[in-house]
Amino acid sequence: MRLNATFLEDTYITLCKLHPFNKWNMPPVELVRFVVNNDNDALGTYLYLEAEDIPHTITISRKRLSHYLTAVATIAHEMIHCSRWAEPVDKSGQAGWERHDAKFRKRARMIALEFGSFDPLEL
Repeated sequence: MRLNATFLEDTYITLCKLHPFNKWNMPPVELVRFVVNNDNDALGTYLYLEAEDIPHTITISRKRLSHYLTAVATIAHEMIHCSRWAEPVDKSGQAGWERHDAKFRKRARMIALEFGSFDPLEL
């Protein structure tokens, strides 16, 4: 599979229309930058930079994944982070979008139950 930014964008748009993403605070696609890179360390990342014109960035590594379901699961994982962009910083200094806390795990379980083919522990 050849990953590209158009695939990431199209997958984001599709998932945003489906439950549970359609109940969350997902930013419009126009405010999300989609990047495919060659990172050896992370399958995907999400970054929120409030001061930017396009404040949300979802990045997926072509070096770390090559299968459709893995790509979609990775995008879904990053979309959980993205759904939490407006949450405040906690006592440890982490913004909501940075955390893999109980709320993140609950959302991962919701996605796994809805789609059936994703492992909530992998998301």
